[in-house]
Amino acid sequence: MLTEFYFNDQGKSDYHEYDVYDWLRYFSGEIKTITRAQWVLYAAYPVTDLLTIGGSTITSLSDGSLVFVPTAAYNLMDNLDIDLFGNIYIGSDGKAYASNLGNGAIIRMRLYF
Repeated sequence: MLTEFYFNDQGKSDYHEYDVYDWLRYFSGEIKTITRAQWVLYAAYPVTDLLTIGGSTITSLSDGSLVFVPTAAYNLMDNLDIDLFGNIYIGSDGKAYASNLGNGAIIRMRLYF
């Protein structure tokens, strides 16, 4: 289990103050988050020797939105893993993790050599 608090002094404390320049700085990677304060919680559990499930939540304390990221990792064979990541946004329009951003999933296969 891991928890983390992130404070961004360039972020806004009220989502009504977000403007196009804030979003551009965020999407270009200039800033890590558009909100002023975030809390992250991550937990994972090894179900078997080959399967680990977990998830994380990133909560914007500034605007009350959050994203849930479920994860699963399975070891197919020596040096070959398959990972599944999802993202579920929960928040009103205009917030950092607004539900209109869309939900999704990624499947990744990793080969070690």
